[in-house]
Amino acid sequence: MTSLSDDLEQMLKTLIPAWRPHSLGVTKISGGMTNENFWVQVAEEAFFVRLGSEGAEQLGIDRDVEYVSTVTAGELGVAPLVRYYLRDQRILITNYVVGRTLSSNDLAQPRRMAQVVELLQKIHHTTPKVKSFSVFHVIRHYWELVRNTPLIDRQAMEAALTIAQRVEACLPVQPSALCHNDLLAANFVLDSKDDRMWLVDWEYAGLGTPYFDLGNFASNQQLLPPQEETLARLYFKESDVQPHVAAIRLMRVMSDLREALWGSVQRLVSQLDFDFEQYARRHFYRVQKAVQSAAVEQALQILE
Repeated sequence: MTSLSDDLEQMLKTLIPAWRPHSLGVTKISGGMTNENFWVQVAEEAFFVRLGSEGAEQLGIDRDVEYVSTVTAGELGVAPLVRYYLRDQRILITNYVVGRTLSSNDLAQPRRMAQVVELLQKIHHTTPKVKSFSVFHVIRHYWELVRNTPLIDRQAMEAALTIAQRVEACLPVQPSALCHNDLLAANFVLDSKDDRMWLVDWEYAGLGTPYFDLGNFASNQQLLPPQEETLARLYFKESDVQPHVAAIRLMRVMSDLREALWGSVQRLVSQLDFDFEQYARRHFYRVQKAVQSAAVEQALQILE
């Protein structure tokens, strides 16, 4: 019986002629919530190999969009360079970055937050030919997939959807730009050679509002209100950032709502060994707290 690493090595040698003369070192990387990831050593070069999961289209993932977005980010120096795209096999291969994955505590520090803002501003000034991303469309799509499951309380969900409608109606319009849309701490890697920050995992990327990237980042790092204001000041460089802070706080709630529904969909379709039910419940608890808070109503009143 062959191992997954052996099978992957043989498949990659078949698909990539330049790798055939070499013995490949294949190491599985733990932690992925959608795909299977590997570090592959080929002679003196190291590669990151991502095997895309089946059923990703139900999550709104378009592998061609991911490829174009990753190429664009690589050309901007934001992401590792793409080396191979094996479309039929759902395999994307980039340079492997030797470094450490950053934590939410790391990213909440002003110095690291400034590095994050620099990366985001680079991608937010480009518009590759990829499809659009709207968190509001994603929320409605996910809800249609899971509305008949018992995981999410329907009454609480209706309250959250009402807030989502208000946010969608009042959110300030920004020029559409390339957005990452999945700014987990695990997607930021600090290069061990030069302290450079890289942003990886572009499978949810698309053209959308930068406010969602900012709110998504704030949610995933659980930023405190003063840290949200710091993020807004670093990004917008304006004296009055209160409207921007309001938008970030509202999109933070939309991010948690997206994640709660994403976890509910993954619970139905994913084969990975991960507790998606607990993930969904944790994010929906955040949504419920936010919907009932004065801060969300105040943010809405600033923008409405």
